[in-house]
Amino acid sequence: MLLGRDENTDMDPDAKIHAARASLKYLSPDITLGLGSGSTAHAFVRLLAAEVSYYTSFKCICTSSATETLAKSLGLRVIDANEIDGVDLTIDGADEVDERLNMIKGGGGAMLRERIVAAMSKNHITIVDSTKVSNTLGRFPLPIEVAPYAHTVTTPWILESIRDAGCRVERHILRTTELGQPYVTDNGNHILDVKIAEIRDPSWLSDHLYRVSGMIAHGLFVNLTKLIIVADDKGSVRELR
Repeated sequence: MLLGRDENTDMDPDAKIHAARASLKYLSPDITLGLGSGSTAHAFVRLLAAEVSYYTSFKCICTSSATETLAKSLGLRVIDANEIDGVDLTIDGADEVDERLNMIKGGGGAMLRERIVAAMSKNHITIVDSTKVSNTLGRFPLPIEVAPYAHTVTTPWILESIRDAGCRVERHILRTTELGQPYVTDNGNHILDVKIAEIRDPSWLSDHLYRVSGMIAHGLFVNLTKLIIVADDKGSVRELR
């Protein structure tokens, strides 16, 4: 198993709280709010319920079943994504970001729903620990959601597409559970984790991957977030726009 864990589990707990708290100032009452997945996004959800007095006015949609369970347990008003046609603001985490607002997401396996909600959002804020910032993406393996049907055939196609985009594959593995079974996403699919040496042109690679039959979604997020809030464990915060 290469990943198969929540996004940002290596993040310093103080840093994730600083990043989450810094995003609260962008909230306003009576909005439709997208709630991201992963440990940093969950830190935001807990702060939202604990520190924002008007949180009951929010309508929330969630990017994973884990986030939905947490939000409901804290009393947040969660609605189905099919009940709305847009989201005012989404706040989510990431596994790796660069200074140009490109990101790798999907360490927690929720990138398909995260991508849909991001596309629905008028505004999207990403909150990360300072160790998640890279000059060039590629330190974190790229998660790729694939259909279970014929995934042994789809995998070589995906790897060929990555190489055709000018990237070097260092290793790849089908994500599994602790019991050795294929990891299954909320959407019933599998995840292929691919370690790529460097992703110099995320947009170009993204386009290549979407040409592959059986590839459902990938963790490269390009032009989907408007702001990245970066925090460290000392409480220093900076914003990438």
